[in-house]
Amino acid sequence: MLAAVCADQRRASVLHRRFPLAETRDRAEQAMEVLGLASKRDRTAATLSHGDQKLLDIALALVLDPRCCCLTSLPPAWAPRNVGG
Repeated sequence: MLAAVCADQRRASVLHRRFPLAETRDRAEQAMEVLGLASKRDRTAATLSHGDQKLLDIALALVLDPRCCCLTSLPPAWAPRNVGG
């Protein structure tokens, strides 16, 4: 996930100023833990299931510290019947 944050090398310096590496790594670890991706931290996105790729998208958004996050659809694991709603 951290690689995705820093993927655009032309903007790397701007990203590093806004998202210091140590803080970004900590936020990435937290997001992966919260979303159940911690055990898959060493895998590339291409090897994840479609559902896990969607969770990775959400985790990446959370790492970037958004003011709000609008989801157009929920991952199946977040369906009300699966989370006690």
